[in-house]
Amino acid sequence: MFDNQSMNIPQQTVLAEITLTPFDEEDGDFETLSIVEDVTADVLIETGTMQGYTSKIVGDNSRSAGIILLLGELAHQAIAQKDLIIAFLQAGTAAIGVLAKQRKVSKIEMSLNGDRISIENPDKATVQSLLALFEDKHPGIASKVTPTSKLQVNGKVSKKGRSSNE
Repeated sequence: MFDNQSMNIPQQTVLAEITLTPFDEEDGDFETLSIVEDVTADVLIETGTMQGYTSKIVGDNSRSAGIILLLGELAHQAIAQKDLIIAFLQAGTAAIGVLAKQRKVSKIEMSLNGDRISIENPDKATVQSLLALFEDKHPGIASKVTPTSKLQVNGKVSKKGRSSNE
């Protein structure tokens, strides 16, 4: 009886991992590392207020301030392939939107199961544009997505911030 009740509880799935790291040339700079921690805290606060998602931070044994996990409910039993990639990319779009607001995040990259894309216009990122970017650079990616796939959003932080022409 107890097992049946626990099966009806929706399970949270990691839909996106957000990592903030310094640019390689600023990796040892204490000011930049401090900015990474500040931006990570700001992103964690903002993702915590996003409707439909839960966020938490976990350590990652690197120079980043930790990985922010963006969690959401995902029905593992009967989800169509297209719905699955859309769920991942919706979380990715939400994560990109939060990072785009951070003036010290100068570059945003996304990877799905190791296949990477660079986000050129983060303010204009949509599920459809991200799917098109992935399909263009990594044909057939949508058919390879499973509930255990991993979407990672990486923001590169610089003490210089974004250039004025972005």
